[in-house]
Amino acid sequence: MIDLTFTGKLRGRPVSEVFYGRIALDANKQPTSFLSLPVRTRETIFTGAEAGTFLANGVRWITTTPTTLEILRNGTYTDIEKPGTRQTERGTGIVTFDTLLGGKAYLDPTMGTVRLSGSMPPHDASLVLTYQPRFLRVSEGTSAGYASPNLAVDERFIPDITYWRRAGDGSDADANDPIRMGRYLFTYARAAAGSGQAARPMLKSMRFGVDLPLPIFTNPDGTTGPVTVAKSDPLDTGTLQYYQLDPAKKKIYFTPDDENRAVTITFEAADEGTGADLGPRTINARVEMITERSEELVPMDQATNETNLAMFLDPFDHADLRRPGLVWLLWSSTRTGAPDVYMQTIAPRFTPRVAGK
Repeated sequence: MIDLTFTGKLRGRPVSEVFYGRIALDANKQPTSFLSLPVRTRETIFTGAEAGTFLANGVRWITTTPTTLEILRNGTYTDIEKPGTRQTERGTGIVTFDTLLGGKAYLDPTMGTVRLSGSMPPHDASLVLTYQPRFLRVSEGTSAGYASPNLAVDERFIPDITYWRRAGDGSDADANDPIRMGRYLFTYARAAAGSGQAARPMLKSMRFGVDLPLPIFTNPDGTTGPVTVAKSDPLDTGTLQYYQLDPAKKKIYFTPDDENRAVTITFEAADEGTGADLGPRTINARVEMITERSEELVPMDQATNETNLAMFLDPFDHADLRRPGLVWLLWSSTRTGAPDVYMQTIAPRFTPRVAGK
């Protein structure tokens, strides 16, 4: 298959956006069709520009795959669909049903949106969706359009072993473990977001992993409470690989070998506000592509009228001599009047950090 990224404008959306998808190849390495991405389990959806509207990361949902809408509150999931009320419009494919919150829910598989009429979820709750998309929305903003995306897949050896574990027994990984990252790096150009602002290149990273409902409890020295990861599909004969904890961001990252694998995770949960130990929690999930570092400006001085970046990974990769993975960037700018070509290398910090520890 081929991983690709592209820009497009959905009907009714205010600006163009960046998307990620996959194309299948036949035996002769020729493209055949777009592949469906794995099911996204309990993805937190975010509020849109219109009142009562929420946006999922995925668009062009596969309508034959079950779709469920829940609220997450205090680490507990509750299905809000009232049984027996679901209907699907033939022409548009829009799914409607009554909710336990009061009112109706309107799910648009093409646009990747959920609209609620009537009562909204409580302020201390999140709306989560389980569905299967064909494409993932990569860009996050709605104030300006996006263009010229690039994608690089970082499969170099990890630079350090912070919070990495062996899946077999949950023991800490060491420097001799041959762990490769599997990080997806996206760069793209964002148009000027307002008066007096310039067009700027953006950077975002995604990895295979699981979003947890609560943070992982950490001790004062930064060590975590007990965490176990196991396969949950009895027909799965494969072997779990390495995984990395990110206690503060409520995430567990996996290597690409475990993509779409059904797992059971038991971890010591922490209160989001106080960090207090809430005891063990167990969830069932699938390893899917999740955000590692959200969309951010590429650091550069005197940004004026920058073109999109040409990005490539530093080729240095050696298991016995680890270093932070450098990313090389090339672009042109008119900051001095005439167009010039500029180059810089960056090494973004991806190592999980727990605030104050």
